Amino acid sequence: MSTLTTDLAAEVRRTMQSLGRDHSPFLRPDGGPEPSWRRIGLGLLAGGVVGAVAAVQITILLSVILVIAWTVHHVLGGLSSATIRALLEGLTSGQRTPDLAEQVGLIWLVAAANMAIAACIVLVGSRVTRTRPMASLTSAPGWRWRHLLLGLVLYGLFLLAMAAFEDPAGAPSYTAIFRTPATALIFSLFFIPAVVIAAAAEEFIFRGWILRHAGRKVARVSLAVLVALASSLVFSLAHWETAFDPNAIMVRAAVGLGLCYVTLRMGGVEMATGAHAANNLVIFYLLQPFSLAETAVEPFDPWVILGAALVLAGHVALAEAALRIPALRRWLDPPGKAWDPRPAVDSVVPRDPGG
Repeated sequence: MSTLTTDLAAEVRRTMQSLGRDHSPFLRPDGGPEPSWRRIGLGLLAGGVVGAVAAVQITILLSVILVIAWTVHHVLGGLSSATIRALLEGLTSGQRTPDLAEQVGLIWLVAAANMAIAACIVLVGSRVTRTRPMASLTSAPGWRWRHLLLGLVLYGLFLLAMAAFEDPAGAPSYTAIFRTPATALIFSLFFIPAVVIAAAAEEFIFRGWILRHAGRKVARVSLAVLVALASSLVFSLAHWETAFDPNAIMVRAAVGLGLCYVTLRMGGVEMATGAHAANNLVIFYLLQPFSLAETAVEPFDPWVILGAALVLAGHVALAEAALRIPALRRWLDPPGKAWDPRPAVDSVVPRDPGG
């Protein structure tokens, strides 16, 4: 028993050491000078301002298009302008559940606005900090679609297993809304890509820009973990709703910390993006369909602590499975590629001489 405990402790220690700046491929210097905190802050501010302007423009444009299309559709059905106005007010106040077409339009609106902000933060911020835009997203030469797909599938299966223990009472899932398999298929073809884009936008900012640039300024493992935790708390607060919900904040912080772990271990945000999208899809399809209505705030539930711990463990298991299961590792990064994405587990990765 003592040998097993010692081996487990050593494995945990080696894994935590791989989250340091010199060990994680996502935090290692990329060959260029590291920007100062001041320049990082200016980059984040400049990108955020430009992104907010772009998001407002996109939102106005898409909103006009959606309102015109929605109005024409219902006017042809014989609805009066007063009825249309009442339906819109009911939609935003949560008095009625948006239909499937409205949900597709709304999620694409959110995805487009979020991606506008994220793209501007990465592109404009990279100009200010004089870094490569892709370096804020991945340490690989290019975007790794297989990592995204594996995160989507594996973490989705994990969440489906957890969802089996959820209380079925409450808002109806999409399984109760779909009329036919064809309706479900058509809806999903439009809905799922928008959810992935929305998830990618958040990963670009929180596990990309913020974690990458802040993480490069620290050297100790403990500080790297603190950076990940701070990024997770920012991620949780960014989803703040109208009332303080300790249950939601705790779970979202656990999700954010888990996504930080996946990003650091895998050397980029691709697999974290897939896991984030899987989380949202399971919630939307099985627990709470997309809606503009405010969610009810429940009293603090101690069992949420266990749920948050399981969520964090699921992210850790996802990254470690991808790194340690030979079949998955070969599928993710076929032999012969010049870039090796695996963070060091048993040895220290030397720093880039150019850094």
